Amino acid sequence: MNLINLINQKLRLSRPYIFILFNPPFLLFIYRLNGIYDIICGLSMLLFNKNYLHMSMIKEKYHNHNIQRYFGYWIFTYGCMRLFGNYTIIFISYILEILFLFNEYRLDMLNHKSIYVIFLSFIFALTVIYLLFT
Repeated sequence: MNLINLINQKLRLSRPYIFILFNPPFLLFIYRLNGIYDIICGLSMLLFNKNYLHMSMIKEKYHNHNIQRYFGYWIFTYGCMRLFGNYTIIFISYILEILFLFNEYRLDMLNHKSIYVIFLSFIFALTVIYLLFT
């Protein structure tokens, strides 16, 4: 018996998963946790004018109050999509994040730190596709 089958048997999973991380309840928990994180970050940008992690992706010459507020609303919105949506809505939220961040990076508004977020969103989108088609 290999390690994956042993883990699946011990955890009493209904179907074998390639990796324990591809367990649907675990992934849904991760998506929801990411949504909560995004909501907190969005609210901190809107209410307290603080969120250095997200604002550090935007080039310094574009730092102003309006950009920060729009970015905060946007982060809050896709956080809600991830917290309250089904797999299709969650997938759409990651694809929108990828498209918009890549577009802003291409237009020279975002710096190299946004590439990490684009890559991570791509990985999350792939895991949602895995769940939608299994």
